[in-house]
Amino acid sequence: MSASARPVPRLRPRLLGAGIALAALGALPARAQQGTLQRAFPEGVALGRLRIGVFPEATMDGRPVRLGPGTRIRDESNVIRPPSTVEGERRVAYQRGTLDEIVQVWLVTDDEWRAISTRIAEARRAAQQR
Repeated sequence: MSASARPVPRLRPRLLGAGIALAALGALPARAQQGTLQRAFPEGVALGRLRIGVFPEATMDGRPVRLGPGTRIRDESNVIRPPSTVEGERRVAYQRGTLDEIVQVWLVTDDEWRAISTRIAEARRAAQQR
């Protein structure tokens, strides 16, 4: 056997491992569609209805807002989407930056909307009791 033929068997396990890893990554969007993806939203997020116009212009609950440079918009599968791909008015969780611009947006499912609404209401009740 020649010397050039020996590295091929060593390469096969690596290729197999890489193929398995790629197959697992391909299954992530399918898991998200099945509702098994649990996203963690940071403290201090707000809820609203976002409609994006010509970047950086948008409206939140019918009031004009600005999207900050580098605003990250994550869809229900937690994939980052360009602002131009978000159509219509969408229910979102969002964070504002230091200049009151929108810097982080999550397009939320109905279940996420309810969970975040409950968390915000509980935080308000706890703050009032202090």
